[in-house]
Amino acid sequence: MARVLDEAFAADEPVRRLLGLTRRRMIHFWRACARLYLALDEAICLGAYVDSRLAGAAVGWPGEFSPPLDLGWLFAWRYLTHLGPVALWKLGRFFVSFGRAAEPSKPCVRLINIGVDDAHRGQGLGAQLLAEFAVAVEERGVDRIQLECEEINPAMRLYQRSGYATERTFPAGGVTWHVMVRPLADAKE
Repeated sequence: MARVLDEAFAADEPVRRLLGLTRRRMIHFWRACARLYLALDEAICLGAYVDSRLAGAAVGWPGEFSPPLDLGWLFAWRYLTHLGPVALWKLGRFFVSFGRAAEPSKPCVRLINIGVDDAHRGQGLGAQLLAEFAVAVEERGVDRIQLECEEINPAMRLYQRSGYATERTFPAGGVTWHVMVRPLADAKE
């Protein structure tokens, strides 16, 4: 999962600039994220495989959920060890401001990360992951998905084609972010 997300977000200059990380050091960030995601019972983690190899991944969790304190400290320790204290401080400041601005306005599942590796872009895997993620959310009885997307992210068009609409925007990390939501009509109770 870390490899796929690292490749998918390789060109995400605002995130690298925000964290003050080199391209080479970003893999440590994604490894820490993958460990956290896979350790959470509340998380929805989906993979798209091509020829028995992970080519895409989507991760999310309930909007009111935040990782338990002990996992948060474990996550922070990973950053401190691999990324350094300056990157940890920058990340903390970003998530405090981002977290307030992106807080869900209604109960939902938040799509935290979705990515497809370079070799498999343009083949419909992103749309397939979004569709399967919606099914997983409906199976939990939730009728809304929220994601946050940088205005400059080319995936915004995919989100719009998949039924997401901008609910509001906010600035963070020198970029305008869109809070996008998709209502799900057939959620099971």
